Amino acid sequence: MAYGRNNLASLKLNPLEKWGSVLQSDEQKKQPQTNAQARKRQRDALKALPPTILLLPAGLQRYITDQYNARYQGKPGNHGKRLAKYLLLCHLVWSEQQKAGTLDAIHLHNEILRLHIGKDKGFSYTDVVEDLKEWSVLEVSDSYLASGCANRQVDPHSKAYTFADSFHGLESEFVAVDGLRYRERAAQDRLKRQIAKNQAKGLRVMVVDEQQPHLQWLKACWERCDYSPNTDELINQMEREQTYLRDVVVKVKGVRQRRTDRRMTPRIAQAYRDSLELFRRNKANHTPEWHFSATNGRLHSFFNRYFTGSRDHVTLDGQAMVWADLDLAASQVYFLLKQLYATRAAGQAGPDLDAFRDLVLAEGFYQNLAGLIQKEIPGLPINDAKTDFFTHVIYSKNHQATPYRGTFNHLFPTVHAALLEIVRYKVKGVTKFRNLAVLLQQEESQVFLQTICRRIHDELGHHQDLVVLPVHDGLCVPQQYQEPVRAIMNEELLRATGFQPTVRTTPEKKAKKEAKKAAATEAREEAVPAAPVQVPAPVEELACEVGFEVAPGIWVRMDPALDVPPNNDPSSPEYVAWLLGSLFMDPPGPSVQEPVLAYSCSDPY
Repeated sequence: MAYGRNNLASLKLNPLEKWGSVLQSDEQKKQPQTNAQARKRQRDALKALPPTILLLPAGLQRYITDQYNARYQGKPGNHGKRLAKYLLLCHLVWSEQQKAGTLDAIHLHNEILRLHIGKDKGFSYTDVVEDLKEWSVLEVSDSYLASGCANRQVDPHSKAYTFADSFHGLESEFVAVDGLRYRERAAQDRLKRQIAKNQAKGLRVMVVDEQQPHLQWLKACWERCDYSPNTDELINQMEREQTYLRDVVVKVKGVRQRRTDRRMTPRIAQAYRDSLELFRRNKANHTPEWHFSATNGRLHSFFNRYFTGSRDHVTLDGQAMVWADLDLAASQVYFLLKQLYATRAAGQAGPDLDAFRDLVLAEGFYQNLAGLIQKEIPGLPINDAKTDFFTHVIYSKNHQATPYRGTFNHLFPTVHAALLEIVRYKVKGVTKFRNLAVLLQQEESQVFLQTICRRIHDELGHHQDLVVLPVHDGLCVPQQYQEPVRAIMNEELLRATGFQPTVRTTPEKKAKKEAKKAAATEAREEAVPAAPVQVPAPVEELACEVGFEVAPGIWVRMDPALDVPPNNDPSSPEYVAWLLGSLFMDPPGPSVQEPVLAYSCSDPY
């Protein structure tokens, strides 16, 4: 891996190289070309591109095509290319909603749309957005800055996109579009901008030369893998059993909200199937998802994005395999230790720095730390031990004010001082803060991809039945290679940091996962409230069910003559008529207290 501006010349940015026959040789570059020849070469280059597979709501392609033809028929312009951009924007929104299994609005930065859709003179992404709004395809609303959520500060560079109600509940379909180079152009432009952005923030630039032998070997490993048909049956089973899913964090009007108690609904199950089908089509198209982040150097592929339970159904050369997961416990905090001990604050360290080190190297770091925090502040709510640590310590720019961070600073004052020393830097006398999470992810990807995977390739790569699938802070390998790979991981991690790592294997991970799942189930059962009284609807006009809870003061709005129910049978006609009249009819006199009433309708009109 190379860093810095001086190494950018070694990066191959031409997106068409991998399809061959579209790059000029040195001899061709010396030959003079007319404009017509240059245009023909560009057309040939586009023809050499494989088609792009888009995921869209069923029937949307025909609807947009009809709307587009009605508006732009007979006008100049490359209509095929322009029409593809409408479909591409819809794909960006729909695919993200499907992956998240939600109808929540998708926040897209204007820069992303500029890169993907374009900003050509006379036709840009703003024209596409306005047309889709006018055609009642997309609804666009303001996006809010996370730091300004209290006063609803609008983000001028981002918008929230979602589909109109008429498209909710539709099935998905796959559409192949020819001649789109948005992925490659966007990757080039994103890389250039990310380089400038990282340098402005005091972060080193992660430019990965994908032509390195061990990285080409890793890509070849992934291309040999696929998902068996059992994966589809697993999704069906999860849908039938309504399996609990892990929590997700979504952004709603600038505020990040944690979605808990998620189950495998039919919508989420269909999104899993669509994602799998899209992967298979891209694989058959020789365009698998595979790229390195310029921010943190991490490898992103479908394997480390798809749900964890599917890994048991990954095949190698069409044959079922038994896989072993090897991952580093508390990986980012483990790499943080090296940076902590390299600070000036560590030279004057008290016993708290070594205590923090022992806490990190022991099993269950996040839970043990949460226990220490709650011991200092009894009753402090900690929803998720790992999430809270990253929120208040790793990701936070607020180094004092929160109760969690203040207690952490009190328990580990040397660690607090060292953290400030790591993240603070000055530009023209102005104090700024580096992104600590990115710094740790850069160190993680450097060790795993450039050191561990390189050594595995050099020492074990000659085995035809060995493939390595990286997952950020771990590796997935065939079970028979678990111990050799684990030994290499332990040696290289110890050499890189000076601390003995804890590399967990599949049985250890499954035991921990089952324990966490049991604890979460027990917490849900304790938190489930009593079921509300169910009142059936005795009349046809009542199109929804009414659920209510009797609370003090709920009957104050009623006529004094009817301040008690006629009987105690909620299913009797007299009771239902009394209830409906009390709910929907205005009281004869002024209210002395607002009611406390829980009313829900199962069919949102």
